[in-house]
Amino acid sequence: MVNEINQDIATPSTRGLIEFTSPDELLRRDEEEAKKLAEEEQSKPIILSIASHIRTVWNSHRDDKQNDIEPRLLKCLRLRKGKYDAATHAQITKQGGTDLFIKLTAATCRAAKAWMSDIFTDKPFAITPTPVPDLPDEAEAEITQRLAMEYQEAVMAHQRVGVVLDERKFQEYAEKFKKDVLQKIKDEAQKDNDILENEINDDLTEGGWYEAINEVLWDIVTFPAAFLKGPITRMAKTLSWANGQPVIEEVPKKSWERVNPFDLYPSKSAKNIQDGDLLERHRLSRQDLRDLIGVEGYNEEAIKLVLLEHSGGSLKLWTASDQERQMLENKSPETDTEKIDALQYWGSVQGSMLTEWGMEEELEPTEEYKIEAWLIGNIVISVVLNPDPLGNRPYFSASYDNNPDSIWDEGVPELMEDVQQICNSMGRAIINNAGIASGPQVAVLTDLLQPGMDVTTMYPWKLWQFKAEQFTGGQMPIQFFQPDPILDVLMRVYDYFFKQASEVSGIPAYIAGSEKMGGAARTASGLSMLMNAANKGMRSVVANIDKGIITKSVKAHWQHLMLYEPEKAMGDINIVARASSYLLMMESLQARRMEFLSFTNNDADRQIMGASGRAEVLREIAKDLKLPIDRIIPDRESVINSAQDAKIQEILMNISKASGVSMEQLIQIASGQGGQMQQPVAREQNLAGQPMGRA
Repeated sequence: MVNEINQDIATPSTRGLIEFTSPDELLRRDEEEAKKLAEEEQSKPIILSIASHIRTVWNSHRDDKQNDIEPRLLKCLRLRKGKYDAATHAQITKQGGTDLFIKLTAATCRAAKAWMSDIFTDKPFAITPTPVPDLPDEAEAEITQRLAMEYQEAVMAHQRVGVVLDERKFQEYAEKFKKDVLQKIKDEAQKDNDILENEINDDLTEGGWYEAINEVLWDIVTFPAAFLKGPITRMAKTLSWANGQPVIEEVPKKSWERVNPFDLYPSKSAKNIQDGDLLERHRLSRQDLRDLIGVEGYNEEAIKLVLLEHSGGSLKLWTASDQERQMLENKSPETDTEKIDALQYWGSVQGSMLTEWGMEEELEPTEEYKIEAWLIGNIVISVVLNPDPLGNRPYFSASYDNNPDSIWDEGVPELMEDVQQICNSMGRAIINNAGIASGPQVAVLTDLLQPGMDVTTMYPWKLWQFKAEQFTGGQMPIQFFQPDPILDVLMRVYDYFFKQASEVSGIPAYIAGSEKMGGAARTASGLSMLMNAANKGMRSVVANIDKGIITKSVKAHWQHLMLYEPEKAMGDINIVARASSYLLMMESLQARRMEFLSFTNNDADRQIMGASGRAEVLREIAKDLKLPIDRIIPDRESVINSAQDAKIQEILMNISKASGVSMEQLIQIASGQGGQMQQPVAREQNLAGQPMGRA
């Protein structure tokens, strides 16, 4: 009886009132239902059309890159890593001797990267107001009203002392009033920009911008182009305090990342990163995909379908360079076994096509709209309009030597490829010649040897055995001869082309601290002159980074604040990338500022500059020296007020001495509290005994 009851409970039965189903079975049914719905959605003609369009662009861009760019990327990476390509290595092995690879390119790239890292360590940008900054209306009204009151007080002060402002004087005051208003607006704008600059710099630091820039510099000196991406809003876990307890919460965070040049596929004819269609290949883990569930713009059911279809293995979009690339990047193929490749597409599509694809926005059929879409296998997980209101993609690029007609130019390895090959050849020749000339060469008549005689080894007191019946006195069965070393000739050729590496790359050897310096580099002043000359060549490289990456990425971050955090991004600003024009000349500029401060330390220049002007120079010098400026130098307004107070005190003191009226009475009269000043009779003589007129 008990067994029958247990049997009824353990298995579904049509005889019972309630059919029992296990939780695993329910989960399986839900997954199957979700998969069925997702497959039906993906099989719609609209979605199939999107997937087909992205695959067509991918095939075209991949083929173009495999034929032209990817071989160059692999060559640059090999030269940087000190590796021969397979064909060259096979030829060297066939010829025998050493397969030495002199890592001249790697040393030059490291020197260039270290040089630029020093430049970009400090904040490589500044935010300044535009020549005529725009302030909020209420701020301009407040400044204008405040200056108008000051002007009115000046007019009343003239009236109290019986001086009437004529038309010319009135015009002078009006012009001064305009200048004061504009200067006040500029001062207020600069204060706002200083706050905004600190806010942006803090966001960039927390978002990994500086780390990404450091990685981009590695690409700049290695590949034909380097790429930065951002700002990308992601949910990130943070640890904070709440009610005295640590709390972990997820908050949106603006992040930045370097994009590997192998994974970006721009249009072949694109002149810049914003031109033509663009694809980025991502390698996502299953957790990366799960994190996209619930994120605005992504199809949850489509993501779950990807996870179900690829639960047992990875999905790869193999290219011809992948295997060698993994080897050169010191990656094992096994590390990507669980990764799923995804394509992120950026391009322009006609409004009519977007409407056919099912977008709910009201679109003009003939207009071109910029979109972002994600494709994994045959599954489209996202299609949205480009979130940037200006239609820009969140990518920024630069090259070591920018080509205005292409995204790709030449990196340091390509510039010095010929020099590297010649140095490698000379290096191998030097080693081979040194080895050959290190001992005697031996010629042996093997026909005269005793059977089993070993001629491959030679050592002191070795006994050579020959056949007596075949030996004649006129012919020696073994001969020794010494090859001539030609190391001096080979070394001279090597040294010449070693020096040419600095010429073709623009990166002198003394930048990396090389001891092999001669000529002007032997003295401190001569080395300084050479460094300044090298700075001029390097400045163009840094200017490419400033123009292509620094300025545009900081501006993109500011625009992101304008759209989503407008309370932080108020003001009319101008973003200045200062690495090429400022940081490269830091030491020279600091010295010139100190000289300027010394040259202007005289009464005539102080009268022209005023206290506020000299305070500005001191403030810039203190900023370069990383000194606490606020604790050392008062702000501009305080300096101006202090200077005005000192000038007024000086004027009142002179009037007091000349008129015999006390300082207290003069201050009361000037403020309108002391009535009219009586004209006193001046003293007949001054302290020196000389006659004086009336005050």
